[in-house]
Amino acid sequence: MTKPLSRARCLAACMLLFGLSCLVLCGCSSTGDGETTTVSPGNSAATSTTTGQGAPITGEAGTTTTTGHGAATTGEAATTTSEPGLMSETDRALGDASALQHAYAVYLNGAGATDDDPRLAVFYGLRARTQALSCLSALEKEQMDVADFAMREVYRAMNQAEALATGATAQVLAEARATIATLGSPSDAPDRAAELLKGFLEALTPLLDEVTMTLSSTTTTLPSTTGR
Repeated sequence: MTKPLSRARCLAACMLLFGLSCLVLCGCSSTGDGETTTVSPGNSAATSTTTGQGAPITGEAGTTTTTGHGAATTGEAATTTSEPGLMSETDRALGDASALQHAYAVYLNGAGATDDDPRLAVFYGLRARTQALSCLSALEKEQMDVADFAMREVYRAMNQAEALATGATAQVLAEARATIATLGSPSDAPDRAAELLKGFLEALTPLLDEVTMTLSSTTTTLPSTTGR
């Protein structure tokens, strides 16, 4: 009687260990359909989502969304992390900016935007805005390496936007570019960089208004516009 009892206990222990292993593996799996978690400089998380069949467009705060027919240059997005209950106004604005950029990318995908579509200039303008918020958040947390990385992403997104922009969009981008023309690397003068970034964000407000109006005319659920 002793042997069968010991064997049963051993079998039960093995089954329990197997169940726990499954739970651990499930917890380490991807975050959802088409979503994977990657790490950007500064040990911050970035989520990439692929929709449609085009090349991926990197969204603000690390969100990467693919447009349907067009291709756009990808790039890593610098993000900072905060505890949910301790999010600053800048971090909340960053989350809203990321959601708005993603919503607009989905709209462009549905509209069949190509890689030379002028509307992509607006998208890249949104991306520059999101990266500027990432930079501002990093400065507030004194994460200078993340701030410098995010600022490089701002410059890159602005270059992409200006290459496609026409009319009023081109004018808005030119005015926004002027506000950061002398900024350089944020880590060189953090306080000055933060002030210039706030001016940059303000200068991009017309793009925010344009996108909000565009998405309001569709069935897209709009994110809030915290910290505009």
